[in-house]
Amino acid sequence: MTLVEVLVAMTIFGLFAAAFAPIILQGLVIAQRSAVQVTANQTVGEIIDAVVVETTCTAIAARAGNWSGGVEANGGVHLAVDVVIDACPTAFPDTVHVAVAVTGGDVAARAETLVVVQGS
Repeated sequence: MTLVEVLVAMTIFGLFAAAFAPIILQGLVIAQRSAVQVTANQTVGEIIDAVVVETTCTAIAARAGNWSGGVEANGGVHLAVDVVIDACPTAFPDTVHVAVAVTGGDVAARAETLVVVQGS
């Protein structure tokens, strides 16, 4: 190969690399957003799993309070956690409605469940 052929090949390679750079960068942004969404979904699942095993309204509120400060996701994104527990029933056993929302950046995850409670 001559020096001219090497320079032509490197120029063509550089043009292709420059053409595909935005696609690669967009893929990285999507991967970051997906990682944050996974963290939000996982946090919602963990909170729901933690509260459904409790048998009193006080214990549900205490368990839900463990996430009151939110969580940090990949890339330093802060996810806010909002747990809403409806009014505790007056007769037992009964159910209490629990809603969990995790939001931050441009992602959101939400879940709701009914928890059987044996006391307040």
